[in-house]
Amino acid sequence: PAFLMFLLALGYYVVMEARLGWTLGKRAIGLKVVKLDGSALDWQASIIRNLLRVVDGLFFYLVGAIMVWTSKQRQRLGDRAAATLVVRGR
Repeated sequence: PAFLMFLLALGYYVVMEARLGWTLGKRAIGLKVVKLDGSALDWQASIIRNLLRVVDGLFFYLVGAIMVWTSKQRQRLGDRAAATLVVRGR
């Protein structure tokens, strides 16, 4: 059951970001995910950034936080690997 829930959650993030550029939470606060050149996210970038969410989440998201703190563009590991940014805008 836990693995199924993980797959469903991962699928939600991947599908929403690949199709729309945002999840419901990002949309509610006016954020969206784009590629570094400003273009729309594709399936490959969405899968990469969200698979690495697992690594970013290690030690209560300490890994992700360190990656953001050390990035000029404030990217977590998943964003760096997928060449994406989270930006303001609808």
